[in-house]
Amino acid sequence: MAKSKTHNQILIELLDEFVRVCKQYNLRYYLEGGSILGAVRHQGMIPWDDDVDVSMPRKDYETLRHLGNVWGDHYRLGDYETTPGYTYDFLKLEDLNTTLIEKTSPVYIGGVFLDIFPLDNIPNEEANQSIIAYQDKTLPTYQQFCIDPYCASCQCLWQYVSLRIRRMFFSSKRFLQKIDKVTRTYENDESCAFWKCTHGYFRKGAAPREWWGDGVEADFEGKKYVIPTNYDAYLTHLFGDYMTPPPIEKRISHSFTFEDVTHRLSAEELKPILINLEKKYGYHFRLKRELKYLLRKLHLFN
Repeated sequence: MAKSKTHNQILIELLDEFVRVCKQYNLRYYLEGGSILGAVRHQGMIPWDDDVDVSMPRKDYETLRHLGNVWGDHYRLGDYETTPGYTYDFLKLEDLNTTLIEKTSPVYIGGVFLDIFPLDNIPNEEANQSIIAYQDKTLPTYQQFCIDPYCASCQCLWQYVSLRIRRMFFSSKRFLQKIDKVTRTYENDESCAFWKCTHGYFRKGAAPREWWGDGVEADFEGKKYVIPTNYDAYLTHLFGDYMTPPPIEKRISHSFTFEDVTHRLSAEELKPILINLEKKYGYHFRLKRELKYLLRKLHLFN
């Protein structure tokens, strides 16, 4: 019997499949965020991390997005425009022999994934930067309201009812289209910097485009992958003293609601698990909590 693969082994296979396609079609890519840090500080994945991120200049990202069926037999490129139920404003390369549900998107049943982010142009004018930054912060927040099936963020009955009413008029896909439009506003602009689009990341992700440059190769899990040319400046920008590991209490991994690295489970097979999640995280009316919330609003209860 073949030995089952670990989560991290599957991640590296996904990364290799992604790089294979990039080389075949002459597309630029870079390891991104914590994956750059892992390559530089650990020569591989950060020991307490459980995902791999890559980024691509928008032109290359869009080419990849529309290549069609160029992936191996058990891979899929997730995209909100073409993948049913997809809830992310960036691409994910998924292993279809696995099952994974993220806590941040419990309505989407995917697989172990590689995150693929676009690098977009930043407008040179500060006023326009502020507009983009505001939209980048607010639109994903509104979109998250549409995909929380448990309404876990609701602290009172009024919030619950309000959220349900809002969902009658606004869909996750509508907000994803708005996010896509905003991030591509300056797609043909000769601006001096890039930024990585994802969930309010504008200020931290923004950096001079020459930091990425043509990229350099770095060791990562015993292989060579491309990272930004001036990775030192970028990592310092993101993490400060990046060569010093954070204290143990800040070594945080992703929060997966459910994962099976050996099987692809259907929605019907996952039904008992989803019911238990609803019981655990779902909004349930409790008079005591409602009264406490009302008293806090009236400043009569701390």
